Amino acid sequence: MQQVISGLASVLVRSLRRGLVLVIALGLFSVAGWFSFSQPSQAATSTPEEALQEIQRDQSRQDRQEFYKQQVQITEQPKTGAEQEYEQNIEQYYQANPDEAGVVEGAKELVNKVTGND
Repeated sequence: MQQVISGLASVLVRSLRRGLVLVIALGLFSVAGWFSFSQPSQAATSTPEEALQEIQRDQSRQDRQEFYKQQVQITEQPKTGAEQEYEQNIEQYYQANPDEAGVVEGAKELVNKVTGND
């Protein structure tokens, strides 16, 4: 009986030692992490090139957000927004290709004539 109790006691002591070693190791790792992996502030290490790159990244994000807002506005009013976008594209096309303007208008008239939407 004493052997069983002493065996259990030795197993318990070994388990407690392992647990204690594990807790100490984890504590050391966390303390080492606080001190060894600290990053410097951006203001201290920023060069003019890095600052310019950051400004350009911010600008590109703003451009994307503005484009997204425009597209949302178009989809909120699908018929009106799509028609306005189409008209703007047609005007740009006419300005870029003044010779083709007559062909497009002729095609529009032909489609309207065939469909009966005069």
